[in-house]
This record gives sequence, structure tokens and C-alpha cells, in this order.
Amino acid sequence: MTPINRQTFDALVAWVASHGYPPSIRELADAMGLAHSVAYRRLRLLEDAGLIEWPASSLGSRRSRTMRLVKKEGA
Repeated sequence: MTPINRQTFDALVAWVASHGYPPSIRELADAMGLAHSVAYRRLRLLEDAGLIEWPASSLGSRRSRTMRLVKKEGA
């Protein structure tokens, strides 16, 4: 896992542990001190790496609170 993926994944894990549900993109961005667009790109990187599942709606957009952490061996 890259350092950026690790930082983002750890922030997601911490948010879910604290709140019991996934953050919105804006909440994640604020928690990490990032711009909304940067947080979105980092979430897409996690999705591409198979570390989260983030289903698209029927219109193709991503809904923030639908992401799910995927436990992987060695991650």
C-alpha cells in the first residue's frame, strides 16, 4: 500500500470507528486537511487498489456514505 493510500485508508478506518458510518467526501477532506477534489481522487485510488468498495449509482456518480472498507490480507 502506498503512503497516500495508507494515510487515506487509516483516516477512513478512524472515522468509521469513531462515528459508526463512512464519512462524506467533504468530512474526509476536512478531517485530513485536503481539498474536496483531492479527497475524491484519493478515494478513487483506494477503490482502484481494492481497499474500498464504492458502488456507483444508476447515474454513474458515487455516493459518499455507500463506501465500504474491504479487509485485505497484509493491508
